[in-house]
Amino acid sequence: MNKAAGVFIFASGLLFAACAQSALMQVRSDNEAAEARIATKEQELKATEDQRTALLQEQKKLMAELETKPMTLDELNAKLEDLRKENARIKTDTAVQQKKKEDLELQIRKYKADIAALQKNNSLSDDEKIRRIEDLKKQISEHLKLMLSL
Repeated sequence: MNKAAGVFIFASGLLFAACAQSALMQVRSDNEAAEARIATKEQELKATEDQRTALLQEQKKLMAELETKPMTLDELNAKLEDLRKENARIKTDTAVQQKKKEDLELQIRKYKADIAALQKNNSLSDDEKIRRIEDLKKQISEHLKLMLSL
């Protein structure tokens, strides 16, 4: 009986060691999976930050050009389209970010519609058209300044 008890204890010890090894392997596997998920999320965050940086740069560039460079309606329209494309690339993670993205898209569409209306309006004198273009540039610049301050 003494020998049987010894074999039983030895077998129990082996079984316990095997179970412990299996549990450790499972924990290691879970940790590796969690590390992979974290690395993926870090990459997604970096890509999102890069997109936001590109949008901010596009906004600042447009704002500087609005304040310093005379522009035709076609040039202004093209700059707004570049800004719209940058905005469309942005991934949003929160409702606040999504709202901000949608607001910018809506405002860009409004400005583009204003430009189209000015382009089609042949009843305005050249001086009046220039004044309205400058007013529109000022509105866009003010809107961009407001967005950058948020």
